[in-house]
Amino acid sequence: MKKLFIIVAIVFISTTAFAQFGITGGATLASVKIEDQTSSLNKSTDSKLGFTAGVFTSFPLSTNFIFRPGLNYTQKGGKVNETEGTLTSESKITLNYIELPLDFIYKAAGGFFVGAGPALAYGLSGKTKYSITGGVLPGQNTSGEEKINFGSDANNDDLKRFEFSGNLLAGYQLSNGIFLSVNYNLGFSDLSNDNEVSFKNRYFGIRIGYLLGGNTTE
Repeated sequence: MKKLFIIVAIVFISTTAFAQFGITGGATLASVKIEDQTSSLNKSTDSKLGFTAGVFTSFPLSTNFIFRPGLNYTQKGGKVNETEGTLTSESKITLNYIELPLDFIYKAAGGFFVGAGPALAYGLSGKTKYSITGGVLPGQNTSGEEKINFGSDANNDDLKRFEFSGNLLAGYQLSNGIFLSVNYNLGFSDLSNDNEVSFKNRYFGIRIGYLLGGNTTE
């Protein structure tokens, strides 16, 4: 996975001179899917807002088809709530990634477009903010923040660094190159270093972007 990520990044950087170049920015609504075989706690997950920004290149494959690889900074994560008796634990997980979407896009009539493709991601950093309430004993009610370590060491690292996912997107582009798009990214990789716990990312994204030079591929 690491070699593939590096190869794709090199290809993206080295080919920008031969295609149109663009920028994007927007928000993510991210959540996590956690399956824990070792815990009997009542657990639920919720979404959290995040930020994304990046660049992309656009390669016309035909009149209506485009290959659009990108390089994004993307925040993922989610909220996790656990209850045990009177105790309630609320955690907000923030995960920061460099993401390489490899989207194949179909340009429909009138500026609309749809697309899909795989995506690779590299974990940069992460943190969990937590609070525990409902305790009746001294010290049970507490809050704090913990760093999330990326790596493959089951004893010292929390999550695996590399992620493989699938991406679906749709949007509308003006003739001057400005566009609005939405996407759904579903993580396929189990990022947990614990064999009895599964951890996967997913998020909705909304972006506004600009294709430099306008929509010259039409």
